[in-house]
Amino acid sequence: MKISIIMPTYNDEKHIVSSLQSVIDQTYSNWELLIMDDGSKDNTKKAVAGLNDKRIHYFRQENKGQLVALNNLCQYITGDIVLMLHSDDSLYSNDCLQRNLEHFSDPEIDGIYGDFHQFFDSGKPDEVGPAPKRMDKSAVEKLITLLGSNITFDHFFVRRSAFEKNVRYNYLSYYMPYWLKFQDENVTSLNLKYTSTPWYHYRVYDQNYTNSVIGNFEVYFTRFRSIFFLSDYFTVPFPLIQKELLRRFKIKGPVLNKKASKRHIAKCYKANIRSMKQRTENAYTDYFDNLILFYEKKSERTIMLQSPIEISYRPSEARKFYHDLKNNTVSSICKELIENLPIGFKCIRIKAKAEKVQLEELLKFLCIKAEIEVLEDFS
Repeated sequence: MKISIIMPTYNDEKHIVSSLQSVIDQTYSNWELLIMDDGSKDNTKKAVAGLNDKRIHYFRQENKGQLVALNNLCQYITGDIVLMLHSDDSLYSNDCLQRNLEHFSDPEIDGIYGDFHQFFDSGKPDEVGPAPKRMDKSAVEKLITLLGSNITFDHFFVRRSAFEKNVRYNYLSYYMPYWLKFQDENVTSLNLKYTSTPWYHYRVYDQNYTNSVIGNFEVYFTRFRSIFFLSDYFTVPFPLIQKELLRRFKIKGPVLNKKASKRHIAKCYKANIRSMKQRTENAYTDYFDNLILFYEKKSERTIMLQSPIEISYRPSEARKFYHDLKNNTVSSICKELIENLPIGFKCIRIKAKAEKVQLEELLKFLCIKAEIEVLEDFS
């Protein structure tokens, strides 16, 4: 089997060589490494070229964020297995690809996962974050109980079929946990096998993406999205209490298999905003407050938008959305929707069916639940 390793990078000439070397040193040699440089301004390109390995393929895009970079790499994938590796991390040992592939002899396995192994630039001893020993519907219930905070790390090692059907939509588009598996009437996990053998080494240092303002915006934006999607299936009674019980004491309470109310969603969003302000205040924007007001308000109002209905942002363009919010340059359709949130509405009336798909995508991007009424249906 061939392994396709996809790697986003930005201004990482300091670490990328050691990351790539951890792949080159693998005992298993049937791999390709696809790098998308997200508009680096340093010598990342030169550092990659210096390794001179034909299995490494370097591409470049304008600076649009790591999710856009990963999405743009998908067209080049030729392997049977897909692995994501960040350019400041590394593979744990030189035989981990070989060991991980052994699990895929079972055709029912979608992928593998394991504990979270961290190493520190400061010289602090390695730390291990334990992963859950099974991934199934209970994992989804833990995810919604933790208000969208992931229960295992996102560095996937999956069969290409699972990557195309699930990972590209969940993670690469909406930045939700890659392992979610949405079905008609249910949500569960991909069939992932736990391995106790370490395989991914995560570097911890001040410049980690998740320590940045935009990184924190994306982290909380994805928690909002997870709640948005999962609230169609689950309700967690007393969400703030249950979250703390699970986070601090590993006690999981009841999760109801029913659609959550708008007020319940508002409570979940409020808790995340409180956490967001404590962690990185500059990542917070008024958009989040307006969204809470929308879910708190019981409104029967129907609105008809004045702006042209268009898909202003790809699902993965949270970075662009953040900068546009900060600079007050969001598209006219998004601005109109956000301005209507505090007033509240239940339904959006549009003129033509051709606009419906675009509006549905935009509402998902903005985490807004609303009915859509097409005037053509009544003509």
